[in-house]
Amino acid sequence: MAKDEWKLWANGNKSQKKAAKEMGLVYRKAKSQNGFNLRYFTSPNHAITNRKENTRSTKEKLDNFCKELCNNFKSGKPVDVTKQQLNSIHEQQRLLENADIEISANEALKIFIERQEQLKKMSNLTIENALNKFYKYKKEEVTSSQLTNIKRHTHLVFEPWLNRTLYTLECAEVINRMEYLWDKNRRGKWGKTTHDKYLTNVKAFLDWGINQEPPIVDENFKIKKLKYKFKSGKNNTSSSYGTNIIKYFSPEDAYNILQESKGGVVKEKKQWSLISDDELAKLIWSESTVNVAKLFGVSDKAVHQQCKRRGIPTPPVGFWAKVQHGNIPNPKGKMPNEFRKLYLARTHKPTKSHSVRNWQPVLATQFFGASRPTEAYLLPWSAFNWQTNQVEVTKRKLGGGTRHVQIKPNLKKILMPHYEAANGKGGLLPDDVGKELYPLHSKLKKQFEKRKQVSDELKEQFEKELTKVTGKAARRQINISNKLSIDWVYDGPRHSFGTYRYFDLIRESGDPKEVLRKEMGTSVQCLDTNYIGAKVLPKQVEEYFSITA
Repeated sequence: MAKDEWKLWANGNKSQKKAAKEMGLVYRKAKSQNGFNLRYFTSPNHAITNRKENTRSTKEKLDNFCKELCNNFKSGKPVDVTKQQLNSIHEQQRLLENADIEISANEALKIFIERQEQLKKMSNLTIENALNKFYKYKKEEVTSSQLTNIKRHTHLVFEPWLNRTLYTLECAEVINRMEYLWDKNRRGKWGKTTHDKYLTNVKAFLDWGINQEPPIVDENFKIKKLKYKFKSGKNNTSSSYGTNIIKYFSPEDAYNILQESKGGVVKEKKQWSLISDDELAKLIWSESTVNVAKLFGVSDKAVHQQCKRRGIPTPPVGFWAKVQHGNIPNPKGKMPNEFRKLYLARTHKPTKSHSVRNWQPVLATQFFGASRPTEAYLLPWSAFNWQTNQVEVTKRKLGGGTRHVQIKPNLKKILMPHYEAANGKGGLLPDDVGKELYPLHSKLKKQFEKRKQVSDELKEQFEKELTKVTGKAARRQINISNKLSIDWVYDGPRHSFGTYRYFDLIRESGDPKEVLRKEMGTSVQCLDTNYIGAKVLPKQVEEYFSITA
């Protein structure tokens, strides 16, 4: 046998010879020393395994080694490893068996290495630092009051883990934390809506963390497993994060809300608190006491008593008869000087008007104009083009751009009387609510257009006033929902438009998603999540866009 010639080992039994062939077990005489060299592979799949080499001093020792090697190979035992390595492999197998995982030790090790490499690429930010970074990001998108809510919600949920790195946080831990907070607060101030508001901000934080570079949140974090509490059996639900959440109002509820949102004096008995002294005095000097009494559904005697109680001088007996015969001019609400002196000198504490503000234009523009609440608060009448039937909606964020929304016929009928009453000036808010906000917003826009930035002082004034307006709007919504005994859906008017408008567009030409995306000023993914999953009937769509409250 030549020293450089490799030969397949075949000195064993039938099964050993087969194993030697599968292993590629070959040997030859050593070149530089006495004895034999041998080569073999630890697996029949030679392309992905390491080739092993060994030496034996005699032919007998070579045969004994090869027989043992082939026997181990055929029985599935590791081949050519040390005792220490063999014990390590046995320990790996034992751990896998105890864990009840049906994968090999090599597969488990591969998964572990990949995971470690993935974690090396992730940020080591603590949850506390990550939250602070998130707040800075949101500051540019939301109002100061909204940012305060975001801080309160996320800090409460993540409070136990502030010093941990965010990527080590497991989904199960967040689920258990939300359940703990729910059980702790459900009998107090937490309802399902409150729980879902907290969860919405938690999800927003986690989504933001996944999209950072490098990632702050593990991409394997199952955000969809975080479930909302608010479920309903009504037909006004849509699919979001795998749960049914009320997203919009039924046509009946939308109509009732708009009816209830109207302002003015309620003409029924015992409504004196809805009219101020000046307003009552103007009425008394505009027409007879009998006619004024009819407005309130009371007797003329009751009107006289109310005026006496407030110190309002009333026209003398026979006054309106003289006016009717043309003997004296009609005062048309203006009190004669001799009576006005008495009125101004009265010691009665003036009664202020408590008439209900008219929020119908603001809500109608959300229901049928795709506006977000803040967009509707800041929307001027000048944004409505009644010739082209389009409204230009400006995003809340300065420099955020605009979008054009078709003015539906029913929205035009609702808004036109309010537009004419305001002579096209100002905005949709009730006069006393928007009188401070609109000048500040106008000044803010002018400064931004000129400098591409605004002063901190002006921004703070504007945000403070906007917070007041938002609070007044929220209180009115609560009053409406309480009176109508309905649950107020968060951003429900706008979500209602998105839901019904999508199914309205299906009946028209063009791509409904593309048109709705532009009108809503949102992404297609958001449309799929919030609106398109809803199941509304053609009859409901027709009813909704026929509302002219």
